[in-house]
Amino acid sequence: MEVREIRLEGRLGSDSLPVWVRHRAGLLNLSGWLDRADAEHARIVVAGPGPMIEAMEVSCSLGPADVMVEQISSSPLWLDDIPQGFSIR
Repeated sequence: MEVREIRLEGRLGSDSLPVWVRHRAGLLNLSGWLDRADAEHARIVVAGPGPMIEAMEVSCSLGPADVMVEQISSSPLWLDDIPQGFSIR
């Protein structure tokens, strides 16, 4: 199991983003959370198998139709407790 932090930048102000991210995480059987700092920045922490995390990164680069992801970055993250499920913070 891997844990990664995915950072998104762009036009992310749509209310559809949190719902979309949670749905994608569920489809990929990933746990973690979404922090949306503001309308232009979001941070997603995901835990699960590496190939599913990579699929999440690709999905996030495309985003929902009413969101424009202009930049995405990803880095490994070390957590003491792996979260269960996926939440919006």
